[in-house]
Amino acid sequence: MKVLCHFFFFLIFSCSVFCLSKPLFSKQITYHKETETDIKWVFADATYTPTIKTVQLFREGWELSYPILALRSEEKLVLSFDDLDAGVKTYGYTLIHCDSDWNPSGLFHTDYLEGFYQAQIRTYYSSFSTFVPYTNYRLTIPNEDMQPKISGNYLLKVFLGFNEEDVVITRRFSISENAVKVSGRVKRPVLTKFMDCCQELVFTINHRGLSVYSPMTDIRVIISQNNRPDKVLKNLKPQFIRQDELVYEDQQELIFSGGNEFRRFDIKSLRYQSEFIKSVSFDHPFHYVDLFPSKPRAGSRYFFDNDLNGNFIVAVQEGTRNHTDAEYVVVNFRLEVPVPFDGEEVHVYGRFTDWAIYPWTKMEYNHQEKAYELSMFVKQGYYNYLFALVDPLKQNIDTDSLEGDYHETENDYFIYIYLREPGSRYERLVGFEKLNVLKN
Repeated sequence: MKVLCHFFFFLIFSCSVFCLSKPLFSKQITYHKETETDIKWVFADATYTPTIKTVQLFREGWELSYPILALRSEEKLVLSFDDLDAGVKTYGYTLIHCDSDWNPSGLFHTDYLEGFYQAQIRTYYSSFSTFVPYTNYRLTIPNEDMQPKISGNYLLKVFLGFNEEDVVITRRFSISENAVKVSGRVKRPVLTKFMDCCQELVFTINHRGLSVYSPMTDIRVIISQNNRPDKVLKNLKPQFIRQDELVYEDQQELIFSGGNEFRRFDIKSLRYQSEFIKSVSFDHPFHYVDLFPSKPRAGSRYFFDNDLNGNFIVAVQEGTRNHTDAEYVVVNFRLEVPVPFDGEEVHVYGRFTDWAIYPWTKMEYNHQEKAYELSMFVKQGYYNYLFALVDPLKQNIDTDSLEGDYHETENDYFIYIYLREPGSRYERLVGFEKLNVLKN
């Protein structure tokens, strides 16, 4: 995928927030600053500065929501992130309108924005009574400085000071007109080779009241599993075209690998050991959380688990304000395999890693323990994750080989419907729908 290639280019030049001065699980972890500054920013969810952690973009009032707004509604998005340098810095931001492939649409900012093209993040809070100091920054969109005025895809770009090229964060979000209706469901495929491992979508788009001159060319449908950039279907064509309806069904192109339920850990409290937590210890100035060793799940029986489909939430039980009272802790992951994978890397993968791979998500093989290990700095909360195989040459992310594929897996499917009218300069996002395996 094009986005993944961009990710890989960026990740080669990234480096970890933390480097280990002794082997993993040694109780020693040393903080250092990034020295590489020539990092190319991309039109994807990414974090470019290692002092920036726990980046979230969600609809106001619901931290587990996805960054999708209705056009001309009262809905707002909230961006939240921490700077481990603490203190106060000046961060600016801007919005870039994109096409359905997340490339710049080429519009002037006056075509898609009201207000200013650039503005500053003015809301920030210092951490309270934490061993690791940090500053939490927050931004709402739209706001009095900047208001998107057309539908489509947008890239939020946050930069240091007033230099738009000194990028620290990029985040995607979408604004939908909700001009079409989508009805559908997720079913078990009827083809034998997909029956036990995959899930198939069947849906209909009703575009009554919307002028569509050539549905086969003017309408573009993109589907994502759990809003992951590595599980996306594009260039889908309807099987049937009826009066004001486009029908998508019985196509191999609408089949996804089911994957497996996400692994999880709960570190909202550092006083008690929750499920999957082996031990919690403190060695000034860090808390250390050891997860129970994991094993690959491919080939095992399927077990339902009520997960967050890869999402995470920041929370702390021994505090009142989650985003300033939550502590940063060292979480130790371990994946037991008898021999290391030849030519492939193993990474911890989830929304809290930007659905991307970084040097700080890469696990190292311990030959003595016969396991892949990783120590990661994580803010207190509740987290979903998977183990991913990454082939550096093919630049792909593969979670299914380690976690397994099951048709029963509970997944969210996001259907985006774009319209490019003849003579138009951009693609409108005219509709959006979320289907769930268990709720349709």
